[in-house]
Amino acid sequence: MEPDGYMKRPIHLLEISPSGSLSLNPEAMKILSAITQSVQVVTILGPPNTGKSYLMNRLANQRKGFPVGPGNKAPGRRMWMWCLPHPHQDDQRLVILDVDGLETKEQGDDSTETRICALALILSSIFLYNSKGRVDQEALDKLRFITKISQYVQMPSDASEKGEFPEFLWCVRDSELNLWIGGFRLTADDSDLLSILTLRQDTDDCSVSCCLRKLFHRQKCFEFCHPCPDADGKRIDEVLEGELDREFQMQAERLRGYVHNSKVKSIVGGHKVERIVPLMNPSAGRAVYNMEEPVCLIENSASGELQVSQEALNILLEISQPAVVVAIVGLYRTGKSYLMNKLAGRQRGFSLGSTIQSHTKGIWMMCVPHPRNPNHCLILLDTEGLGDVEKGDEKNDSWIFALAVLLSSMLVYNSMGTIDQYAVAKLHYVTELTELIKVKSGAGDDESMEFARFFPAFVWSVRDFSLELQLEGRKVTADEYLDNALKLKQGTSKKIQDHNLPRECIRNYFPTRKCFVFDRPAKKELMKNMDQIADSRLDPAFVKQAQEFLEYVYSTAQIKRLKGGHRVTGRLLGNLALTYVDSIRSGKVPCLESTVHMLAEIENTAAVNEATKAYEGWMKEQVSLPTRTVEELSAIHNQCQSRALQLFMKQCFKDEGQKYQQEFMSSVATIYTNMCEENRKESVNISSAIILRLGAAIKEKMQTGSYAKSGGYAEYVKDVAVLVEGYRAKTGKGVQAEQVLQDFLEKKQQFSEHLRLVDKNMMAREKQLAAERERAEIAEQERKWREEEKRAAEQLRKDEKQAMEDTMAQLKEKLEQERSSLQQEHEKVLNQRLLEQKKLNEEGFQGRAREMKQEIDSLKKQQKDLESPSYVDIVLDVATLALPGYYRLIPAGLKLGKNLWKKFF
Repeated sequence: MEPDGYMKRPIHLLEISPSGSLSLNPEAMKILSAITQSVQVVTILGPPNTGKSYLMNRLANQRKGFPVGPGNKAPGRRMWMWCLPHPHQDDQRLVILDVDGLETKEQGDDSTETRICALALILSSIFLYNSKGRVDQEALDKLRFITKISQYVQMPSDASEKGEFPEFLWCVRDSELNLWIGGFRLTADDSDLLSILTLRQDTDDCSVSCCLRKLFHRQKCFEFCHPCPDADGKRIDEVLEGELDREFQMQAERLRGYVHNSKVKSIVGGHKVERIVPLMNPSAGRAVYNMEEPVCLIENSASGELQVSQEALNILLEISQPAVVVAIVGLYRTGKSYLMNKLAGRQRGFSLGSTIQSHTKGIWMMCVPHPRNPNHCLILLDTEGLGDVEKGDEKNDSWIFALAVLLSSMLVYNSMGTIDQYAVAKLHYVTELTELIKVKSGAGDDESMEFARFFPAFVWSVRDFSLELQLEGRKVTADEYLDNALKLKQGTSKKIQDHNLPRECIRNYFPTRKCFVFDRPAKKELMKNMDQIADSRLDPAFVKQAQEFLEYVYSTAQIKRLKGGHRVTGRLLGNLALTYVDSIRSGKVPCLESTVHMLAEIENTAAVNEATKAYEGWMKEQVSLPTRTVEELSAIHNQCQSRALQLFMKQCFKDEGQKYQQEFMSSVATIYTNMCEENRKESVNISSAIILRLGAAIKEKMQTGSYAKSGGYAEYVKDVAVLVEGYRAKTGKGVQAEQVLQDFLEKKQQFSEHLRLVDKNMMAREKQLAAERERAEIAEQERKWREEEKRAAEQLRKDEKQAMEDTMAQLKEKLEQERSSLQQEHEKVLNQRLLEQKKLNEEGFQGRAREMKQEIDSLKKQQKDLESPSYVDIVLDVATLALPGYYRLIPAGLKLGKNLWKKFF
């Protein structure tokens, strides 16, 4: 690479893996970061084998560059990049992007095509679509993924009109256009060809033609004949320029001229793109964390004790999205890390090894966006190999296995060869879980039957499977193979008990079971560097099996949930890991119930603080003091309180007695009280300042004695009337305006009485009438003030009622969600127990099947209790009693200071 982003050859800019995750090429980002000039970005995409890359090489004025023709294609979909000097503008750079051929699917998922198209739309100044054949309805139908771009790009309604999106150029290859309008044949040189064509299509807003018109401010078509009809099988990039069809050369030159004279790439607002910087890791709340490399989550300290890595905790604390947690366990050197890398959509990530030594130590973590649910985070946990002879610590293995179970929503057990007695015996860790995990604190009875409520889904992955999936001469599925391997034996001998125990644990502890078998991926020599081998070099059967495994995990792995159904976020998962490891370090057995209570305290305290902070921030943003009326402040308060309450309800869980909800409501009421007080004080300050300013002339006359004369009282009354009129005309005085005026009129009474006494022009009767008029005026003003105070008090009662109604409505909604989660939890266990009862009957264990009846009946009763409407009503009744009337503490008015008018009178 030369300075300023010059490139001698193209490299890939980004890649979308078969699993759907997107990764950027650091080398490409480094090149783009070095470009300081404006860029013209041309992107081409279209079906495979239509000559896209050859056309882009001609655009770059190079015979070779982008690879031409079929070859070993990497898995997934890539966008290739070539940065070159602009042929006509020294202050610009030409960036050409060539996308791997888009597959045209009659049915199925075309999200990859849509995402690639969306990226091309965002990045390009010119969007080239390349196809062979005619531009007709059938050709338009192959562009249907354009209609789904809005799922990935938030588009302003006028973006196309402003030219913020690129031009659309349709390059039609190796065929003549055959379009007739009114008896005349149009050619590609007719500039409105594509517009005419798309206008002839249906008017459905979701049709391809309508989307083309909406997305692209200009559409144009270029026609190309075959570049060399007499090539005789020669690669097109090996054909000399003199051998090319002259008409094709002219057509290609027209395209080059048009592209090179087009505008540079702009961003919203019309600004030129001058420097492209690498994408940074997203922060919490805006996007899902996307890690390029794993970090250690749980490791062994120097003293041999387990400990949680602070680096991993910091990452998890940033993840506010629900977490789908997939953990893999198994014997060392069985290829666990390879499967985790595939799930992460990475060729490399978790460490792989080709020797007999275990590479993974402790539990390692990688957080990536979920390929199917953009609002979820997929957290992958790769555990150290069990049974590592160098470690020689079986207790550590048992804790690693237990932690993988406790932290995950799907547990993958990886083994080699077949599922036989040896393989099941190696899974003896599952038989030790009753000693390592407690469901309830203080419980002494066997709680293992409760495990199915909280344990993850179980997947057995059998690697290097070389047998035929057959039982008694008939073909079976991998799931049937697993079920057969987990069958129990009749008898009571020690040998039979040892045979049955791990099988009973797997059948009873895990709510669902699934099995995948994998052929050997490649020859021994290739497997030494599995992280460097493309899927095309692996056994096709293995690649297919791996893809089926990925699809199953992506589509069925659920969000991790706590006891009671509360969804686990990345932040909560970090606290969960910390709590479990602290229990183990202190010599205790991790208890699910105690852990939930402890986490509830942490999360609910955080929920109170974050929701309160959010309410306060929103109020400060939206309120401008003083407000004109109490209703104005109240309306903003109710809106902000409702939003903050939603935030609190979303995060809190297991808030027994609504303790934390009361704390949140009390905090909000305190902030609202202070803001009401501040609102009144601001109103008093502004209103009194207006009176002081308007009464400056009156004050001066009072100080100089101008009113102490015959007729002085009448002059004073007239001046005060002018002041009151001017005061009422002023806006922005706030909610205490009437009280401030009433207080002023009341305080001036003494001076008025003094003036009436010294005014010799006034008769006694006139003085009496004047005093009565003044008292009536003050009384009327007091009535107005009392009316305002009454309205304020009434509004506070409304606020309290509104708060209670909103609280109860949101609490009821949350309780319904919790009930639904509990019902699903019960239903999952009930179905598992019914299935197990059925299998026991089929295997001849009728006695054990009958023993399960009591447990199943109990589950059915619990399910029925949860379905009763009274379940939610009882909790709501308790909550109603528990939530006090905080707003009764807020005074409706403000007591004005005695010295408010000291400067005036």
